[in-house]
Formats: sequence, structure tokens, C-alpha cells
Amino acid sequence: MAPQPNTDTRDRILLEAERLFAAGGYDGVSMREIAEACGVTKANIYYYFEDKERLYLEVLQADMVALIHVLDQAARQPGSSRERISGVARSFWDLMRRKHSLIQITMRQFGGMEQQLRGLVQRYQDEMVGPIQRVLEQGIRDGEVRPLNARLAAAALLGMLGVFVASYLLEITVETGREGLVDQTVDQTVDL
Repeated sequence: MAPQPNTDTRDRILLEAERLFAAGGYDGVSMREIAEACGVTKANIYYYFEDKERLYLEVLQADMVALIHVLDQAARQPGSSRERISGVARSFWDLMRRKHSLIQITMRQFGGMEQQLRGLVQRYQDEMVGPIQRVLEQGIRDGEVRPLNARLAAAALLGMLGVFVASYLLEITVETGREGLVDQTVDQTVDL
């Protein structure tokens, strides 16, 4: 019987790799540094991940899955379309505040992996846009939202949520706080 992979070790490698990639970028981090930070050997890392590129992509994928989960959970909450879309925006904001490394990784150079990253985003685009799109479609059916292209509006909302990332990175003080940003983003994206 083959030994079973230790998911705790794999998860620890992903967390440390995320932290290190966020601080140093893809090219600025070696597998040796990741191994030392995890307290494992390089061979142990290669047991779980084919190479550094695969590890990097899996870090990004794990963060994308976490974001999708947050968006989906917020979109499933009870309430009006506006309340649910505002909940999506709040959840996005809160995740970005908690996961500083996700912001840093997203804004860094990708070490020549732009095509792989584009493929990763395309693979998950329906799961990212879908929860918001479903809320908007329901809002249109219920008369809460004016008729519009729900998919395009959902994508626009995700784009507008980038304001949260920019305000954090640029250390822009927002007088209105989180709720003001949420309201302004929802108002500008979709006329509810």
C-alpha cells in the first residue's frame, strides 16, 4: 500500500509559499527558502508539487477557490438583491483585508506565467461571476433590478471591487469606511 500524502504538510507548504511569494515574487523565492520556512526538505516539497511553477499556480488556485467560496456564501444570504450584492462586496473587502498576501501576489509579476494564469482565471470565471450573476438575475425577475446584462454587470462589479485592493495597496484613506465603499461600488455598478 502506497503512503498517503500528509495534507497538513501540503497545506503548510502552500501557506508558507504564499507568504514568501507575496513578499519576494515568483523569481525572488527559491524552493530551498520555502523548504526552510516549512521545516521540510526540498524533496518533500517536490513530493507534493512537480516544480516551483506548479507550486505557485496552486497557491493562486487555492486563493481563487477561497475567493469563490466567500462570494458564493455571500450571494446565498437572505435579503433583497441590493442587500445580497452589498454582502458580496463586504465579503470581498473583508477577505482582502485578511489576506494581504493575496493582494501582493496578485499585483506582482508572474515570472513569465501569464498564459497559465490567464487559463487559471478562465477556468474559474463562471464560479467567480456566477453567484453575482444569479443574484442580479433574480433581482431582475423580482423587479428589484432594472433589466440589464446580468453577466456583464457581475463582471463589472468584480472589476469595481478592485477599488478595495487599490485602496489597501495605495494606503488611501477612505472617509466613508468600508460601508461607504460598498455602497458607492454597488451604486456605480448596478442601478438597483
